[in-house]
Amino acid sequence: MTSLYGPYDRKLKCWIGKDERKAVYCMRPLKLDAVEAKSGKVVYLSMGGHALGRDGAINYSGADGQGAIGLVVMSQQGKHLVTSSANSLYEVAGTGGLMVSGPREDSVSLRKIGKDSWAWFVESGMFYSGNGALIKTIETPIGDKVVSVGRIPSSMFQDGTAACKPQCPNLDADIIIDNQNSAERFYPIIVRIHDRVDASRVEGTFHVPFNDGKLQYETPRELIELMRNPYTE
Repeated sequence: MTSLYGPYDRKLKCWIGKDERKAVYCMRPLKLDAVEAKSGKVVYLSMGGHALGRDGAINYSGADGQGAIGLVVMSQQGKHLVTSSANSLYEVAGTGGLMVSGPREDSVSLRKIGKDSWAWFVESGMFYSGNGALIKTIETPIGDKVVSVGRIPSSMFQDGTAACKPQCPNLDADIIIDNQNSAERFYPIIVRIHDRVDASRVEGTFHVPFNDGKLQYETPRELIELMRNPYTE
């Protein structure tokens, strides 16, 4: 963490780093996932944190607060692990609006998305005036960079005080990796939308293919519109 971000702050219990715009962040480890590959062990590290205000305290302001996530892949070379891919270390992540927070451990999961490919599914979103909308960004190493290859809506909900009640439904997404064709570099994804209260009530099933030319999962417009919560925009 010190080599990636900077010194450890004992009071805030995090490592203090600056992005390319000199904004200051308080970063902590989230998860470490180890995968056995043909070339040896590959380690996937995720770090999350929050912007600090001018006073040096964590900035929870809905207007100014900013969550960030760092993603690093380390590959085995002999007896050592060396960094092979990384994102900017300060990618936007977490929840905005009136419920500001940086990414948490339960908002990041590593999944196999191809024959020899793994990706983080990072959930972030917005909560405003009783309404929530969450999305999962798919982040995977390509070359020496960790890049976003897709965004899939994962949830839209209201807490009972929402302005759109009762028009806004409460929906969750099951994201299924379709690995039937094991030769594909990136498997297609199946998204099944169901009611948050009654999981047996399925609102729709969508196929999300991977476009090799664009290096992107192409989320159907119908899925985006179904999960769109205009009160969080």
